[in-house]
Amino acid sequence: VGGAGTVYDPAKTDKTYARIDKAGRPGYFTRAPTAKAVVKDDGTTLLFVYDGKDYGAKGTDWFSVAEAEAIDPYNEDVPWYGKRSTVTKVVFDPSFAAYRPKQCGSWFYDFGVLAAVDGLKNLDTSVATNMAFMFSDCSSLTSLDVSGFDTAKVTDMTYMFYGCSSLEA
Repeated sequence: VGGAGTVYDPAKTDKTYARIDKAGRPGYFTRAPTAKAVVKDDGTTLLFVYDGKDYGAKGTDWFSVAEAEAIDPYNEDVPWYGKRSTVTKVVFDPSFAAYRPKQCGSWFYDFGVLAAVDGLKNLDTSVATNMAFMFSDCSSLTSLDVSGFDTAKVTDMTYMFYGCSSLEA
């Protein structure tokens, strides 16, 4: 069964069905899960997902989390950095719990209007080694529950909460 529900038909075995199954374009394959950061249509919510959906739809910006993991958090900006002045909320979808980022450094650096992070329990940090600047300069955040973070492999937390002047103990 393809990702959109196309059921295998022995009468249809030519190359036409050797593609990812989509509405209006049947196929026998399913898009492999990928980790993405998706800016919702309202422009204020950054949603992290790990699934095979195509978020390249009109009016939606999506970014590769793998690209963010490949950056040097001391010298480069994450792919969604350009949204830092409009994103007020970050949501980690339950699907993201199946993803294991190798580093989260600078993910929300300088997101000054970011006021809430929901579903943080869906961010599995068990293999992450770098969290430097992760929430640095998120001056509008008032609370953040990181008690579920597994930091056993983290070697760098430099300035992780620097400038988070509104966080309460």
